Amino acid sequence: MKVLLFALFLFMVAIPGHVFSNNARGFIVNNQSDTIMGEVRINIFNQTSGAVYLNYFDNEILHTEVWFRPAGIRKWKRYTPEDLQFYSFLFKGQTYEYRSFCLNRKSIVKRERIDRRFLMLVHSSSIKLYQDVWCYSRPQLTRQCLLNYFKVPSMYYTCYEYYLCTKDNRLIKAEKTTTLETVSDLLRVVGLEGSFVSQIPEKASFKDLPVILAEYLHWKRMIRT
Repeated sequence: MKVLLFALFLFMVAIPGHVFSNNARGFIVNNQSDTIMGEVRINIFNQTSGAVYLNYFDNEILHTEVWFRPAGIRKWKRYTPEDLQFYSFLFKGQTYEYRSFCLNRKSIVKRERIDRRFLMLVHSSSIKLYQDVWCYSRPQLTRQCLLNYFKVPSMYYTCYEYYLCTKDNRLIKAEKTTTLETVSDLLRVVGLEGSFVSQIPEKASFKDLPVILAEYLHWKRMIRT
């Protein structure tokens, strides 16, 4: 069985990347604020984990690069967060938007403190919530692994980070700090109504922000009726 899976992996790696992709109608906005209509290449194969998506796409790669071709042009071009302000595409009836941001990282290496990424928009109201995603592998250290290093199995982890963007375009990472200890503290700072924020459980996780903000939209509709 292991030999079969390994052979399948080699087969998939050997196939050109465009075989595991779809073309989605979309557009890019470059750094000169020009909007260019065309197609975005959507991968359905994740090279890190080997996962193949049936009704979704490889979201991880789209945070670092996007392949785009203008309408009427056959040649594809790769763009990075340094090249674009944002891009958007339509996939299975839903619109996706990725915007370029410059993130400040905590690192002892100076060149790693500034990291430009495409962040995906997951909520839009009086504030906007963006998501960053990356996947990495880590070996499981079991007794068997220690006895035979070459049989160390791998586990794949998907990490999510969230950022709130305020009306004045301030980007705030959704995480616990000395001044913002809870989700409620964070949402008060970005200006959400206190009558809604007071309903949020004290132990709510920052990872729950997409659900909390969806509930916020429902709450807004209810108080208007």
